[in-house]
Amino acid sequence: MPTEVLTCSDSKAYEGIVAKAAALLTAGELVAIPTETVYGVAARADSADAISALKRVKGRDASKPFSLHIAGPDDVHRYVPELSQVAKRIIRRAWPGPLSVVFPVESPQDAQIVSELGPEVVNLLYHERTIGVRCPDHRVAIDVLSRVPHPVVAASANRAGQPPPRDIEGVLAELDGDLALAIDGGTTQFEGPSTVVRLDKNGFEVLREGVVSPRVLKKYMTVNLLFVCSGNTCRSPMAEALCRFEIAKAQGCSVDELADRGIFVWSAGAEFVWWWTGIRWGGSGGEGTGADLSGHYCAQSLDQALINTADHVFCMTSGHLEAVKSMVPDVGDKVQLLIEGRRQRPVWRIGGRIQTVCVGDSRCGPTTVEGNNAMKISISSDHRGYRAQAAHRRDAAKCPAQGGGLRVRQRRKLRLSRHGQDCRRSCFEG
Repeated sequence: MPTEVLTCSDSKAYEGIVAKAAALLTAGELVAIPTETVYGVAARADSADAISALKRVKGRDASKPFSLHIAGPDDVHRYVPELSQVAKRIIRRAWPGPLSVVFPVESPQDAQIVSELGPEVVNLLYHERTIGVRCPDHRVAIDVLSRVPHPVVAASANRAGQPPPRDIEGVLAELDGDLALAIDGGTTQFEGPSTVVRLDKNGFEVLREGVVSPRVLKKYMTVNLLFVCSGNTCRSPMAEALCRFEIAKAQGCSVDELADRGIFVWSAGAEFVWWWTGIRWGGSGGEGTGADLSGHYCAQSLDQALINTADHVFCMTSGHLEAVKSMVPDVGDKVQLLIEGRRQRPVWRIGGRIQTVCVGDSRCGPTTVEGNNAMKISISSDHRGYRAQAAHRRDAAKCPAQGGGLRVRQRRKLRLSRHGQDCRRSCFEG
C-alpha cells in the first residue's frame, strides 16, 4: 500500500497534519518528517514493536542505537539526570540545531523518563550508559515531537548505505509503502546530515562529520567568564586579570595560552559612559599577585551580547547584579555576586545635562562648560596635557569632533590613548 503523503504548504490543514502524525506515532506507526538537515523516519521509542519496525525498514544492525529526538532543549533533562558544564554549554549554544549529542549517563535508572514509564525503557533508550539526543530546528519536526506524549527516536529516511534524502521524492524512492505517513515540508535547509559528537570528561569526540564544522564545535566548547563593576576601570579589570592568572596556573600554562584552550575572561562596566573610552593602565594594577593589567587599554560597556555570551557572570555588588538582570531578565543562575552577601556600595551615575564641547582640539582652545547643578569646569588643552578644576565630580565634558572626554577624579593620574598618541592627564577635584 502506498505511503500517504501530506503537504504542509496548506496553512489551513497544517494543524490537522501535525495532529495526525502525532496520533500515528503514538499508535506505534512509522512517520517520515522533515528536519533542517535531512528527512527522518520517526518511531515511538518506548515501543519494542515500533523500534523493530524501524530497524527492519532501515536495514540497520540491531545493535546500533537510534537517536532520541526532542522538541526543545529543556526536554533533555528528562533523559540525562546530570549534565556537565560542557554539556550545558553545548545545549545552550547549539540547540535547536544540526548537532546530535551522545551524553554519558552513569545511572539511567535515575532519569526522569524511567520514573515516568518504568525500568523497562532503560534498554530501549540507553546504550552502554549513553544516550544520543537530537533537537531539530524545523517547525514541522518540533510541532510533531511536542504533541507526542512518548519519547521518539528517528533515523534518516533511507536504507542503510544509501544517501539520506533532502526532499519527499527521495523518501518515497526508498521507503514508499513502508511508512504510515510522510509529511512533505519541502527541500531541507542543509545539504548534509547533522554532526554527531560524544561528550566525555575531557571534551568531545566527533563520531560523524556533518553540518557543524570542527571550528564551530570548538567555539561551542569555549568557556566565557565575565566580571562586572561600575566603570570597568579598576575592580572588574583586576578581577579579570587575577582570574586569568589563577586559571593559567591551575591549567599549567601561560595566560596567553588560555585562548588556545578555549578559556576566555572578560570584564565590563554597568555604569559605563562615553568619556571613559581610551583609558589605559600605566602599571600592572595587580602588584604582588602576578596578575598583569597593562593590557587593559579601554573600558568596555556592559551589554546584552556580553551577558548572553558569558557562561558565568560575576558582579561586584548587588547593584551590578540587578543591572545585569535588567538587561537580560532571563539570565538565570549564571549571574551571581563575586562575594555573596557583600554590602552594597552606593553607585552614582556620571553624566546629566552637559553641553558638548571640545577638550582636545587646538581649534577650540580653553573652554568653560556648565554641568550639573550649575557647576563649572574650566578646561585647557594643548594636546600635550590636560588640567581641570571643578567643584563637583559629576561634571564632565566631551569633544564631539574627536570623541575625547574627561572625568574629574580626586588627585589621580590616568594614562590614556587619544588622537593616536598617549597623553598624561592630571585631574584635580576642586
